Amino acid sequence: MTLLASNLYALKNQLNSDGVIFCYSGYLTQEVLEGIGTALRAKLAFDQTERKVAKNLFSVFVEQVQNVVRYSAEKETGPDGLETGAVLRYGILLVGRDGKGYFVSCGNLIHDHDVDRLRTDLTAIAGLSREELMALYKQTLKNGAPEGSKGAGVGFLDIARLASGGGGVRLHACGPRLQLFCSERSDVSDTLMDTIVIERTTRSPDIRFDFTANTFSMAGESYPEDVSAFYGPLLHKLEAHLEALDSAAVRFRFELIYFNSSTAKVLMELFEILDEAGRRGNAVSVVWAYEQDDDNLKELGEEFGAELSHASFEMEELPL
Repeated sequence: MTLLASNLYALKNQLNSDGVIFCYSGYLTQEVLEGIGTALRAKLAFDQTERKVAKNLFSVFVEQVQNVVRYSAEKETGPDGLETGAVLRYGILLVGRDGKGYFVSCGNLIHDHDVDRLRTDLTAIAGLSREELMALYKQTLKNGAPEGSKGAGVGFLDIARLASGGGGVRLHACGPRLQLFCSERSDVSDTLMDTIVIERTTRSPDIRFDFTANTFSMAGESYPEDVSAFYGPLLHKLEAHLEALDSAAVRFRFELIYFNSSTAKVLMELFEILDEAGRRGNAVSVVWAYEQDDDNLKELGEEFGAELSHASFEMEELPL
């Protein structure tokens, strides 16, 4: 026990020397992510970290941990009796700060058969400019997640776009058919996505998110093949942005012609995000535009608007 205490103290000193603020080694779940995320937000607030930097750091942290939760090859499957598909996946996480700024590093085991694909994808991303990363980010959202992806397929793009530099990724052989996949270091700066513009298609709406002016809009029809993959990253970006605002004016305009039931669930979540931003002291205004003879969309708009307690809501009738 004395040796264990001595080793722990030596580890603590090494982490302190390296500027590590958070260190976690173990099974990572969504609940663990949320718990560490809450502590990380509190630490950044205590340190009076610039909002832009805090927002980017949190985004990189979430993307890296979710990669472990979704893809780590070191896992345990729940016994009979637990919900189907219950899996615990193992990974290592470091968040720290040194003379260069904040950094995030994460590691997990992957299978040998995934190595070449990851190397190819990451090499291609590493050679892209900020503008090219943004273009590929939008294109991936439009096209949907690639085969085998358990998210929207934009996680590595997000990390590359938000991280200002670092050692990149290393693969280390550590056993039969396994390698350690380690993002050595993602340095986080205050580079921000100023706007997201996604042109409408036959199945997805026109999306215009201006994070500088705090104006947001959705217009057109919405029944994308994978609603979660299309809207998930957008809601994540919007929520992170709004959480960093303080007494700001925010305007969101809806001008939807049609949406399916899956999109309706997304809209409910979106209204909750906007209402929460209003509760925190921002001046949030929501406009629901509908065509003159569309009683269905008018009624739906009224139902959504009735759920807002901390944001202003306006119905706008559009002429035919």
